[in-house]
Amino acid sequence: METLTQPTESAALTADIDHPTPKGVWARAYETFGDEGKALHWMQTPRDIFGGHSPAQLVESGSLESQRQVMKVLIRIDYGVFS
Repeated sequence: METLTQPTESAALTADIDHPTPKGVWARAYETFGDEGKALHWMQTPRDIFGGHSPAQLVESGSLESQRQVMKVLIRIDYGVFS
């Protein structure tokens, strides 16, 4: 009998970055900020790190690279990596 295992946290993060979806990015924002209002504010505010665009604009662009960029920043915030 084959045992199913949960992916490691590292594998799950890699999958989130490699294959982001708009829904997944928004879910990560809610998880990172712990509050829908804070997540919404962060996602809708233009940011220098995104060339003056809001994270939501990048996610809605449909570009996987843009979605990866937002996901990476959210993961860095979540894990306290601010550099």
